[in-house]
Amino acid sequence: MSKQLKEDLERGVGPGVGGVFKGSASKRARARGPPAKRLAWRVDEFCESLGICASTFWKLVAAGKINTIKIGGRTLVTAAEVERLLAGGA
Repeated sequence: MSKQLKEDLERGVGPGVGGVFKGSASKRARARGPPAKRLAWRVDEFCESLGICASTFWKLVAAGKINTIKIGGRTLVTAAEVERLLAGGA
């Protein structure tokens, strides 16, 4: 490992996961402003954020209490559905 690369890694500006530079990525994120509002969540993300297991999720889907959409082979829960559930719609 080169001396320069070692110094960069110690400062937190070297290549991170997937070859992305940690320092430059955070600077780009700040320059773009806040992230866009999320439109949909994957099933595992939805379950984790609500603290339910996947089997409970699928039971609620089967009972018609949670609506999902399919894009390709992926099942998603839309932002509108998440808002409805959080407002007490389930």
